[in-house]
Amino acid sequence: MLEKSYAKINLRLKVVGINDNGYHLLQMVNTKVNFYDILKFKKTKKKEINVYMKEVKQEENLVYSVASYMFNKYNLPGGLDIKIKKNIMIGAGLAGGSANAASTINVIDKLYKLNLNINEKRDIASLFGTDIIYCLDNYPALVEGIGEIIQPFNLSDKKNVLIINPNIKISTKDIYNQYDALYEYSKSLDKDTLESFDLKSLLENDLEQVVFTRYPQILNLKKQILEYSPNALMSGSGSTIYVIDEKKILKKIYKEIKKTYPEYKYVLTKTR
Repeated sequence: MLEKSYAKINLRLKVVGINDNGYHLLQMVNTKVNFYDILKFKKTKKKEINVYMKEVKQEENLVYSVASYMFNKYNLPGGLDIKIKKNIMIGAGLAGGSANAASTINVIDKLYKLNLNINEKRDIASLFGTDIIYCLDNYPALVEGIGEIIQPFNLSDKKNVLIINPNIKISTKDIYNQYDALYEYSKSLDKDTLESFDLKSLLENDLEQVVFTRYPQILNLKKQILEYSPNALMSGSGSTIYVIDEKKILKKIYKEIKKTYPEYKYVLTKTR
């Protein structure tokens, strides 16, 4: 079975607190984009899980952890070979690993006819990473709490997106730790207010202030993009900067930015 595993961008990311267990409380507006990894699942008779992906060791791969857990929990027969063709950059704020893990939950449910409901899938996802919970679905959403509170969010239409990744891998944990030490938490807003915002007003990411201090080259990238469009933002804890605008403007930005940064990765796509 082949499965497309779609990248996620944050249209908004506000850090609104921290709970008693040390998990950050967030208010995010997320959407998937039509940029994806491809996962191939094949049942095997031998009782073992094999994940084939050159970029990450099997034992450190969320896909391996999730698949192993589900096989043990539901006492599934045989084993599973999973081949991952990576397109989504790693450590880029695009939730590639989380999307792969979510795809694994969905596919194992289908392959073995477990008939899990969305809450059962979310319970599994929450054991391995809060971003995985949102990645189980493909619609724009307001995501709150530690990632477990999810409501569909009204985006007026599909939007053109240019993703630019400066080939920097960033530790999410390090960024949040520095944010805690240096900055105050934001206030959350209600869903109706957020849905009334125009795009430029919606686009905010509290983690930019940390990342831009540590990686000024990412700040410089965003500044250059802002010369052409106001709708640019860092996704997640970085390092990707994306911009939303008309396709002709995005093509111009691509042409100009690539002159300065030919080694960066560029993806022209749309929201889902």
